Amino acid sequence: MTEARWYQIPMYWLLNALNLVDATLTSIVIRAGVATEGNPVVTWMGIPGKLILVAVAGAFLAHVRPAALIVPVVAMGAVVAWTLVGAAVLL
Repeated sequence: MTEARWYQIPMYWLLNALNLVDATLTSIVIRAGVATEGNPVVTWMGIPGKLILVAVAGAFLAHVRPAALIVPVVAMGAVVAWTLVGAAVLL
């Protein structure tokens, strides 16, 4: 295990903030009837399960390998950007 650097702790919170934005945007487009959930894990667990899963996995990663948090943060940022573009086109 490695010790988290000062800039890596906010990465954990950024990951969870992006996850919350994604969950909110996804809920909006699903409720508007213009999209469906494409992630089978989220379909099975629901939005609260997704939020908890990402928070727990992010906390584990922050504890075990904090520098690696950049990977899920960039991926979640891409997901949020994709959802924003999709929402802008569909709504």
